[in-house]
Amino acid sequence: MTANQAFAVSGREERPVDFGFDHSDCFLPAVKWFNFEGFSADDLSFLTESVRANAPFIFELAERQKAGPAVA
Repeated sequence: MTANQAFAVSGREERPVDFGFDHSDCFLPAVKWFNFEGFSADDLSFLTESVRANAPFIFELAERQKAGPAVA
């Protein structure tokens, strides 16, 4: 991917709690969290590390989705 092809990805993290979900939204590649509820600073730090470690895979999946469904 070249600089001219760069794009942003929005993602969501959720985990079940008693009667609903904790949730957080994230923009990549900056890994900026917003609209989060139920996650502590330590939780967000862990999620940031996880998202950064998996960013190449996340962007690959986003690029595939942008290209359309695979033909079987």
